[in-house]
Amino acid sequence: MKQEKHMANQQRKLKEEKVDWEALAKNLQIALEREVDDNEQLQKEKDALQSNVLKLIGVIEYLELKNGNHKL
Repeated sequence: MKQEKHMANQQRKLKEEKVDWEALAKNLQIALEREVDDNEQLQKEKDALQSNVLKLIGVIEYLELKNGNHKL
């Protein structure tokens, strides 16, 4: 009997709770857009770093060749 009352109370509470699905969806969309923007910015930074690494490798190779070292 107590369990039935408890279940009835739980069901009543669930019916009373209303979810604003539109607001939830809007907030999720905003969060997703921010993540996409952050990822795009990180990709740009990664590309710039990779470019700099390639330039540094070129400089190192040049200096090694200039100095007669052929390690690479």
